Formats: sequence, structure tokens, C-alpha cells
Amino acid sequence: MNSSVLKIRKNTAICERQIESQCSSGIKCLMCTMLASSRGGINRIKIISKLRETPLNLYKLSRELDLQYKAVQHHILILEKNNLIISSDNRYRKMYFISPLLESNMIVFDEISLKMRHYL
Repeated sequence: MNSSVLKIRKNTAICERQIESQCSSGIKCLMCTMLASSRGGINRIKIISKLRETPLNLYKLSRELDLQYKAVQHHILILEKNNLIISSDNRYRKMYFISPLLESNMIVFDEISLKMRHYL
């Protein structure tokens, strides 16, 4: 195994041990991997935090977070594939929302984002 894979696994294990919430270990592992153990985790935390306030489209997300459109598009795709966010069906005015899975496990997100706050 290469060193980056080992580093991600180590960081994920550390993240899971540090989170004391009552959610299932599967969602903890998913969120730790997506938000704390990967290079794009900080931007994903910012995106989820913004969507938590209000649903937005890609353009507005990129403007409000001062990130490149393609970067936001990439992170949205990853978050959507992992069922942390959902989108409306409208192709041209597609809006993104927090998923019910994430909403029901928001305590895990809050704990991770609190631990990662010095990177934000």
C-alpha cells in the first residue's frame, strides 16, 4: 500500500476515536473520510455549512465561498455520490440541499467541523 492510503486510514481511525457522538460507526467513518482525512475535506465542510444555511446552486456556492466553479462542482459530485447532499431535479436551476442522512447525523458533522475549525 502506498503512503497516502496508509495516512488516510490512520487519520480516519484517529478521527473516529475522537468523535464521541451516538451515531453509527458507518456514518462516522464516512464523514471522517470525506471531511477530515482527505485533501478536499475543508472545502466540503464549507459547502455543507453553507447548504445548511440555505439551498444554493453551483454558481452561488462558488461565489459565496470564493472557490472556483469546477472545484465546487467536483466536491458536490463527491458529496452527492456519498448521500451527504441531494439536488433538485431541475437541470438548469439545480439546487443542492442537505440530505436526510446528513441531517439526522448532523452531530457528527458538527464534531468534525469543530475539530477542523483551525483549518477553516
